[in-house]
Amino acid sequence: MGSSVKISVGITNLRPMWVMATILLVGALVMLVGGILMQLIYHVFLAPLWVGVFAGILLSIPLEIWDFSNSDVIIRAITLKDRLLMVCFGLVIGVGAILLYALNLFVPVLHWGIKSFFVPGIVVGGLLFGIGTAIAGYFPGTIWIALGQGRRDAVYAVIGGLLGALTWSLIFGRVRYFLWDTLNFGPITWPTVFGLTSKLDEFLVAIVFGALMISMWLFVPRRQGGRACVLHLIGKTKEVTPFEDEVSEFKEDYPKIPDYVIESVSVQQPRSSRIIFALAFDFALVAVAVIVLR
Repeated sequence: MGSSVKISVGITNLRPMWVMATILLVGALVMLVGGILMQLIYHVFLAPLWVGVFAGILLSIPLEIWDFSNSDVIIRAITLKDRLLMVCFGLVIGVGAILLYALNLFVPVLHWGIKSFFVPGIVVGGLLFGIGTAIAGYFPGTIWIALGQGRRDAVYAVIGGLLGALTWSLIFGRVRYFLWDTLNFGPITWPTVFGLTSKLDEFLVAIVFGALMISMWLFVPRRQGGRACVLHLIGKTKEVTPFEDEVSEFKEDYPKIPDYVIESVSVQQPRSSRIIFALAFDFALVAVAVIVLR
């Protein structure tokens, strides 16, 4: 820390990152359209397993660019010091919900995989998951990304995760009745809560829900005391945030990384934040494509 290494923020050529984002978006669209054609034209309702490799690539690259393997990024999001990634996932959920239920109107088979709503298990599990993520700074999937990058603190998160899985396996039989069977309402959705069962009704509910998620861009400020994320993206914010310290730290971790990657990953400036926004669309499209492709 304390290094004087800097990059020319706002001058760095971000074209390589935009090329990457465009390739990912095109790849996501190809997967989605391919899944639709697979069902409607060829009447195939289960894609070959190897297709998952491409889905994994299209999902993992945005996670890498978002620097999700860096525990500091997760902690800043959880503590609401930087809400951009949280709002990005709101966009992913909103766009994904609307698109998915729109496809449900004419695509024959969608693999929903709706889980049962068992209140005690979800509450207890949610608390444990949230507390564990806040302490470790990792999600279950990002632990392995960090481990592959050589982050030593990820080793402890892996050990903790494995011990947690072992503990759950040992106590599951004894706690199943309370956590799983008590207040278990089955696989419910918002449409079924309101007694709406037709595909068109489900689509209308998805529009309302999706609009609420997407509207986070309009109302949630990126940082405390700042202005809405959408204003940050279009450069209409006057927020002044420290950038040099983060760049120096990133340079220490990755001394050979190009400057345009650092600016994009650090997501401090409006022009680099737009790349994060584009990648959110890629993430949403791939998530829907995976459901269509089964």
